[in-house]
Order: sequence, then C-alpha cells, then structure tokens
Amino acid sequence: MITWEYNEQDYLNGGFKPIAPGRYRVRIEKAEEATSKTGKQMIKLQLRVSGQLGSVFHYIVIDPEYRERTNKNLGDVFDSFAITPGDFNLQHWEGKVGGADLKQEPYNDTMQTRVNFFIKRDKQAELPAWQENANLSSPTTSISTPNSDNFGASLDDVPF
Repeated sequence: MITWEYNEQDYLNGGFKPIAPGRYRVRIEKAEEATSKTGKQMIKLQLRVSGQLGSVFHYIVIDPEYRERTNKNLGDVFDSFAITPGDFNLQHWEGKVGGADLKQEPYNDTMQTRVNFFIKRDKQAELPAWQENANLSSPTTSISTPNSDNFGASLDDVPF
C-alpha cells in the first residue's frame, strides 16, 4: 500500500513553482542532436540549475543562413561551459558546469523558466559554487513531472 500524506492545497496552488529569474550555475545534464520544426539541425540541452528542482531546456539551431548568429550562440555555450570550441561530440558537453541568466516567459497560461543568456566563464566568479538539491541527490527520492515541457520550450517553440 502507498504511504503518502496528500496535500490538496499543493494541487490547488499549481504544484511545482518555476525557477525564479536570476543568475545561476547550470550543468548540462543531457546534450543531444535534434531537428527543428523547419528541418534544421539543432542541439537540445537539458540544464540542471544549481540548488533547484527541475530542468531548463535550451535549443541551439544550426542555421547556415544565419552563420554569425549560430556561431555566437555556439560560442556562448563553448565559453560558459569551458567546452573546446568546435567540439561537437555532445557526450563531452554532458556534466559541464557553466553559468546562465534565467528569465520567466509566459507559455500556455503558465510561466516558464528560460535561458536569457549564458554567462561568460570569466564573469562566473560571482556565482555561488555548484549546489546539489538535497531532494535530487537522495537515492530514495524521485521527481515525477507530468510533462518535461513544464521546464522549457517544446520543439514547437523553436522558431527555425
């Protein structure tokens, strides 16, 4: 039999709260190749936020028509996470810690946390050290979310 003390107020209050806007250390939990809705290559990043529950998703579209923007977006990630510039072996990206300024944006009648910009490596000294969330590090605790899109944009949100 399941033992759980259900609190209906958590349900009525909307449950999970988005991560507050601000500057955080973030870790690349997962980096994978994907295809945008217009058929362009892209990189989908799942970012864990220091000391917080949930993840933030970030997409980097590889767009030959906008070469400078694509290289700037990639350069921001390479710099922030100390990834060797031009290294597209995405397994090398996973586990790297960088910094990000996070913002809130409306999405389907809710607020979602998104990356505003990545913080350059030489500007990250002011950020607190990486902190695991106690609820995430416990082997007996798991987090279940109804839809991972609650933490970031879906592929339909990528404009390319």
